[in-house]
Amino acid sequence: MNPGFVLLCGKVLASGYLAWMLYKSHTFTEFLRRWTPRPTRPGRRPAQQVVDAVDLCLHLIRRRRCFLRSLLIYRLLRCQGEEPVFVIGVRHSESGGLLGHAWIENGGQVRWPYGDDPKLYTVVLRYP
Repeated sequence: MNPGFVLLCGKVLASGYLAWMLYKSHTFTEFLRRWTPRPTRPGRRPAQQVVDAVDLCLHLIRRRRCFLRSLLIYRLLRCQGEEPVFVIGVRHSESGGLLGHAWIENGGQVRWPYGDDPKLYTVVLRYP
């Protein structure tokens, strides 16, 4: 395995831990404000490589959920100068409750979908 990819996986895992620490101690609005870094390194890695590292790490720790996946992809792409948008949507479930889903958009297009089709959901948050 490429040493750069291994380092990227380490960054994914560290970011996951940071997300957990920030999320449990802040309101969601404050969490997103603190979670969004200023761009620092323009285009160091291809975006797909970042997504692959996130997917691998979440698979290994058995935490493959759209919310955490989208948060990690969002942060890591922002760190390298890209401008992804973190999106949350909801829809009614068959049992009468609400289902939530999170995904990333870039340039108004859904990128790297996971799980349900975002078109099934009504957007309730788009950040930034």
